[in-house]
Amino acid sequence: MSLASDYISKLRTNNFALEDKNQKKTLLDYCVNSGTANFFLGRADKEFESELDNKDFREHILLAQKKSLQHQSSLKSFLNLAKTNNIDVCLLKGAFMSNFIYPNFSMRSMRDIDLLVDEGDFLKLLNIMLSNGYIFFNSSEKKIRRFNFNYAHQAPILIDRFGIAFEIHHRLKTNSEIKNSDYLTKNLIEDKRKKILFDLPVSIPSDNFAFIHCCYHAICKSKLNIGPIFLNDLMQFENRIDNRVLEYARISNCLKEVELGIEIIKYVRGSDIPNEKQVKKAVEIIIYCYKMPEFLPRKKLNLISSIKESYSSILLKFSLKASLIYLKIKFKQTIIFLKSYSLNYSLHKKRTKFFKDFNRG
Repeated sequence: MSLASDYISKLRTNNFALEDKNQKKTLLDYCVNSGTANFFLGRADKEFESELDNKDFREHILLAQKKSLQHQSSLKSFLNLAKTNNIDVCLLKGAFMSNFIYPNFSMRSMRDIDLLVDEGDFLKLLNIMLSNGYIFFNSSEKKIRRFNFNYAHQAPILIDRFGIAFEIHHRLKTNSEIKNSDYLTKNLIEDKRKKILFDLPVSIPSDNFAFIHCCYHAICKSKLNIGPIFLNDLMQFENRIDNRVLEYARISNCLKEVELGIEIIKYVRGSDIPNEKQVKKAVEIIIYCYKMPEFLPRKKLNLISSIKESYSSILLKFSLKASLIYLKIKFKQTIIFLKSYSLNYSLHKKRTKFFKDFNRG
């Protein structure tokens, strides 16, 4: 497990675990592929800085920085649109962390821009976006008139004219909880802060609730397959969360995830922890299971009811075309999973066993 050892050593001391040329090359390639090379460059890592003499590495870095700049530009345009229409939005995940947690926004890559909006403004915001050039990624609809708030926690993905994806959430958890109440969303909104970004007003979660959401999303929702960015995020939160975070996590039904997140921070720092074996497994899964697919991810196995509920209430109308699109996506996901499962059987089994033990514990 030399890759995991090297990554942890880099996080802890900015040094490789072993001075081996091939291992260094493996880690550098892994960081490029996982979008974390700019993180180490932002920390003035000499090994990574010396690689800038390599043309291919330099081009990867410049491309990643260009993408970060485009995300920032698209976010600024969106916030200006929200301000013009008097809609309060709360930044989530990468959009929040890159601008308010990391020393430099380019250190934290983003796949898309995640935002939380009050349910009362949800449809209004979607239609404003549609009328201002944003389009649905998987639908040609130009106006949304209804939405099944009980079924979906976010709108279908919207993209701007630069191809930047926006995920607009009205709640944070995929499945609603007791009495259809998402306690994480409720508590995060009650504790959010007003800030200024690009000279525009925006809301952000408090550090404690941002940490809770970070742990919930990476552990419970994504099954630790979002990769080493999660480790980087945890380390950025290390000196920002306080002793209230566990109580906040408990009332938001995210206690187990937050406890594991805190234990991972301690493990990376080299502190003694009682459950080191479990935490070490989690770290190895984070490193080696990056982007490893799941079988029918984030959906129930009841395809028929999912088609009806999803496409009649999220993409506005139930149609044969919509159901075929859905089935095509699920068929493709299944093929990808089976291929990955056959090639990475031991890793899939390791991750499955970890979560069985984690949920049982």
